[in-house]
Amino acid sequence: MSKTKTLLFNFSASHTGGGLKRLYEFSKWFNEKGGTNIIIHPNCKNLIETFSNNNFFVVKQNIFDRFFNDCFYLNEIMSEIGDIDFYYSYGIPIYKKIASKHWFHLSNISPFIPYSIELDLLVRLKMIVLGHRIKNNLNNCDHISAESDFSLSHMPKKYHSRLFLSVNGSDDEINYLTKNNEGEIKDIAVTVGTHKYKKTNNVYKMYLELLKNNPELKLVIIGDPINLEQHIIDNTNIKKTGIISREQVIELLMRSKYFLTATTTENSYNAAAEGIYLAEESYISDIQPHYELVNGMDYKVIQNNAGSFIHIKRKDLSLTNIRSWNDVVIQILNEAEISL
Repeated sequence: MSKTKTLLFNFSASHTGGGLKRLYEFSKWFNEKGGTNIIIHPNCKNLIETFSNNNFFVVKQNIFDRFFNDCFYLNEIMSEIGDIDFYYSYGIPIYKKIASKHWFHLSNISPFIPYSIELDLLVRLKMIVLGHRIKNNLNNCDHISAESDFSLSHMPKKYHSRLFLSVNGSDDEINYLTKNNEGEIKDIAVTVGTHKYKKTNNVYKMYLELLKNNPELKLVIIGDPINLEQHIIDNTNIKKTGIISREQVIELLMRSKYFLTATTTENSYNAAAEGIYLAEESYISDIQPHYELVNGMDYKVIQNNAGSFIHIKRKDLSLTNIRSWNDVVIQILNEAEISL
């Protein structure tokens, strides 16, 4: 009888956004298969009770630890679980070989293009250091993945044979598109995210364009209002929700007439996918990951005072370019030739 494979997944630097989503879905999938080993951030400790078949290791690192002694915790974990057959690192450089096979997943494109996007100075410095560390340690990786061909194109050419496209799963979008939407569509446009590169002011300009033919339309901005310009904060036609749960985000998108995003760069099309598959119609910035999302579908590119946008309606979407989380995990295991 063959020995059960020992897998270790490192999500210790991820507790929000797409990282949390992937962590949750991986935890769920492996929990149903009997469990695996997962390193998590302290903010994700609730997963321990939710998915009790998994063996979770809670790791807390401060800025000093990340800068001078990153991944110091691995030796202790390895001593507890023994030899590792497969190590998967989400966004954290693989500094040394600790397993039979190593998989690095790029969680953020910023470390590879720190001068091409709007970042605060300290964040830019952090991304520059992280980018150097990732690139300098890619030789330790048997497999290197990202969530778009755009992100993979920034990897050094000598690692081309190791690259793998691993998109985020879209179970909610798949389920919603395959059934009739019987809920009420409200006269609202929704945008998600307020970081500088999300270009909320361009979203506002797009909203003003839509307002010309729809004077009752309201704009809903989801995200930390601290990054918003004063004229947006003062506008009473704009609702600022602050940071809300993913369930609340989905509920708003499902009832919205429009989804809007003017983001200038993304590692993946995940955020746009949630919007275009749930809202009645969408205007999304014409960046490469978004073209990867709508490739082969019926869309138009429009230009106005707000910028250049891909316009697409939910009725014109297909499931061609999105995957279920089950497919995402199985594709990774098959690519790494790991059988459970």
